[in-house]
Order: sequence, then structure tokens, then C-alpha cells
Amino acid sequence: MVAVILGFVVLCPTDAAPNKTVEVIDLRGLSGTQGLTLSIAAGLLSRDPDSPLVFPKMLPNDDLWLASVIKDYPDVRFTNTSADSLLQQAVQSGAVKSTIIFSEAEPWTFVTLLSLCALHKALPLPNTPALSHSSTEVVVIQRPDLVAQGFLADLVAQRSLFTFWLPDMCTAGSPSNALYQIITDKAHSEGHMLTLMGYFPSQEVVASCSRLHTEVSLVSDFSSSLSFWSRLPPLSALGLLSTWTTGQPSGVSQHRMSQPQLPPQPPVQDVRYNPDHTYVAVIVSDGDNMQMAFNWDREHMDQRVAACAADPSYLGCPPLSWTISNHLADYAPYALQWYYRQAASTGQDSFLLGPSGAGFLHPSLIDASDPLVQVFINQTLDALKLLGASAWVQWDEYDNHARRSGTASLEQARGTQRLHQPLQEEAMQAYVSRFKGTGVAVFSPITPYLPPWVDDGIPTFTEWVRWFASKPTKEVADFLNGEGLKGELGFMYMIIDIGMDRLRELMPLLEAHVELVGYRELVQLAHQKREYERNHV
Repeated sequence: MVAVILGFVVLCPTDAAPNKTVEVIDLRGLSGTQGLTLSIAAGLLSRDPDSPLVFPKMLPNDDLWLASVIKDYPDVRFTNTSADSLLQQAVQSGAVKSTIIFSEAEPWTFVTLLSLCALHKALPLPNTPALSHSSTEVVVIQRPDLVAQGFLADLVAQRSLFTFWLPDMCTAGSPSNALYQIITDKAHSEGHMLTLMGYFPSQEVVASCSRLHTEVSLVSDFSSSLSFWSRLPPLSALGLLSTWTTGQPSGVSQHRMSQPQLPPQPPVQDVRYNPDHTYVAVIVSDGDNMQMAFNWDREHMDQRVAACAADPSYLGCPPLSWTISNHLADYAPYALQWYYRQAASTGQDSFLLGPSGAGFLHPSLIDASDPLVQVFINQTLDALKLLGASAWVQWDEYDNHARRSGTASLEQARGTQRLHQPLQEEAMQAYVSRFKGTGVAVFSPITPYLPPWVDDGIPTFTEWVRWFASKPTKEVADFLNGEGLKGELGFMYMIIDIGMDRLRELMPLLEAHVELVGYRELVQLAHQKREYERNHV
């Protein structure tokens, strides 16, 4: 298909709007591809560091987030704008240079259309379509229906990201899979861990679909207004003053979070191992999924802060650990800082990286000799330093040896648990052992688990309970109260469909020997338990 690119008549630019201005436009409930057009306009406007920030409201919780920003930035002017005003400003400012005509009856072309609009600084107008340049560091895979609503469109337009949708990209031998291999092989040849933003529902671990398995899934399909969040400067760590600056260099102005701008995590509490007690860390799941920071986790953190303010005792505000995405430092530094500020207010909340460290992939699926393994290890260590964290949730692929050898199908390799288990453990242990001497810990939510210690220096922890909303609270309590767990250390993975009320419901059901601790305290207890066992052989 051929794209028709028409030149726009650009009017004389108006005087530049004040730098400390945020224009708010509501994209919720729009019909057709109006959301796509307005989201692209917002992204193109955000390329100019002197233009007002544009906040497209797309999710119910965007009202909450906007209220937080308005409160924390009292010297910034917030105004509601209309679709016509936003489009007129985009044209008059010179942010938009052309239009691309496309057909709304061909939704599979929306992702290509989005790439072209970003490349040509264009707005889409309904009626033909087209392909663009590629990126070897970040690309976007997004469902056409979400593209039509504008999700990620502003970010693609802001950063000129290549966007695609290949429904059969994980089907071996398909044309889509062949195209995917071209994209991923190019990134690998240039030494990059390619990040795929968006979401591919049929296989969320997109690295499983490539030849070399080095791609990171950054689930973000329902993340809204990232062109806004990436430009909104974080607050100063001292006094929570705005670090808003003017006179940025030309090009995309964004504010990456640095470690000193994050409030420190609450101090590690002093705990003492008791062999008659059961120790459990409750970890909130799916923080690596960046969209959760704007949706479920926002609601849950608000519930959590309110509960701890109402009852700061152990029963009302037990220790809680949250997985969180280090990528928020690039795409939404204010949101990352907001979570740390809430944790500081409770004194009982801590953060660790989600699967599987610096990003979601299966590390042991990568050939151990591939230099990108060390690249990913370094990225994980950098992310831990940035977040002031010391552990991550290790989600991994245990069947890689059978897959790579080609001597057995995945089902054949699974044959018997006895045969299969060593293959699983060998691959994962070999990867984790490369972190020896770095002071990290690993939480493993899939079976078979790692041994309690890897290379005698890296403590690992087993998932005892995966707590979905459908699992009754009493069933969870009965399990944790079991005599067989006394003296043991483990964690409970609290799935995102559970509200904080369930945690409060659990607390009075636990017997006195069951202690809820943060993940860092669990690491401390692991060292104490090992010393205790050495002295009581």
C-alpha cells in the first residue's frame, strides 16, 4: 500500500507558551481514531522543550494522578484544552509538518501509520496507509485497537519509535516470525538488549519467539501520557521542591530519575531468627509491568497509605514489599518518586525489581556465551543501585537446553520430573551464580525452585503462596499457620487483583509464631538461619 503524505500549510508560530504550563485534554470516550490523532499531536508538541506539557487523560486513575501533580507543582498553570485547540497549536507551533491519509477500515495498518507519523511529524487523517525506520534499542508492539485509542501513540510520536503489530510473530515459519527475526537480529548485531514496549498477549515473553532470546518485554500497553510523564521533572529529594528547569537543549526534553532524587527506602528493621517462628515476606506482583504503576498499583498504594495512617500497628500496617519497574526512571520519574514517597510515609513498605531484574525475559534461555548476558547483568545491577534495592523476582525458562539442542520436543523433555528437573535447575543456577559477590538476593516464584543458597553467597527464596483474589483468606492463613513451616523462610506473591483489605483481613487470622517481614528483613534472616543451622548440627 502507498501512503499519501500531504504538506501542511504552517502558519506563523504564536508566542511560545510559558514553560511552566500543562494543558490537559480528555481522550476518554472518543470515537474512531480521534484518540490516536490527539495523542500523536500531544507527542509531537512534547518534542519542543519550550512548549507546554500536554497531559492526555486516558484512564480512570489519570484524574488521581493529575490531582497529585497539581498539588505538588503549585507554581505550574494547568488548563483544560479542546481537541480543536490542541490540533491548532500543534500546527501553528510547527510541531506538525504534514498529514498522512489512511483507512480506518484497515486497523492492522495503524501501527505502521503511527511510525510514519512519528518519522514525518505528521497527523493521521482517515482515508490509506504504509513502513518506517527501525530502532535497535526500543520498539513498540501494540494492538491496533489500543493504537486507535491513542495508547503509546504520544510516546511513539515524541521519540520516533518504530511500531508494529505482527499477530503471528511467534509462529515458527510464518512471514511475521521472519520479519520479527530481522528486527531482533539487527538489534543483537549492534549489541543492544532490544526493549519491546506494549504487549503481545499470546506470548508475553517476546524473547521466547526470537532466535537469540535477548529481547526485554516492557509491558506498557495501557500506559497513558508517557510523553507527558517523561518530560515532567521529578521533585527535589530535599523539601520536595520542583526541579523544573528552562532552557533545555533542542530535541526531546526528558528527565531521567537519578538515585539521589528518590527518597530512601525505609530502614531495614532489626530482626532475630527464631527456629520456632515462620517468616513470610508479602510481595506485590507485576510491578515490572509498567502500566500497573498507573492503574492497579496506584489504587492499592492509596489503600495502603490510608490503612497505615488509620492503624500504624503491626496488625494494621504489616511490612509489605512491592515489585516496581526501573524503567519508570526513564518514562515517568515523578510516578516512581511518588511511590517512594508513599512508602516513606508508612515506614513499612519496600521495593525490589520484578521479573527478571532489569526487564522481563528468561535469562537462562540466552546462550551463556552470549555477551548480552553480561550486559543484562550489568543493567540489573545498575537498576538495583538506582532503586536502592537488593533483590529481584526471578522468572525464568527452564527448558532451554532441550529446546536449543533440538534433540527433543518441549513435551518430550518434560517426560518425567526426575529427568527434567536437573535441566531446569542447572540453567537457572548458572545464570544466578554470575551475580556472586554483588550482595543480591533472588525470589523465585516458579518451580522447581533454586536451592536456598547459590554459590554459598546468594540467598534465594521460595514462593509459598500465589495469592489470587479467588483464594480465600482463611485458606492462606491456614497454610501459613502450619507446623511444618516453623523455622522456614518464604514469600507470598500477592497478585494484583487483590486489594489491601485482604491483607488486613489476613493479619488477625495468623498465629503468633507467623511473622510478616519485608523482603530485606527476610534476607537478613536467611543469613541468621544459616548461622544457626551451622551451630546446631
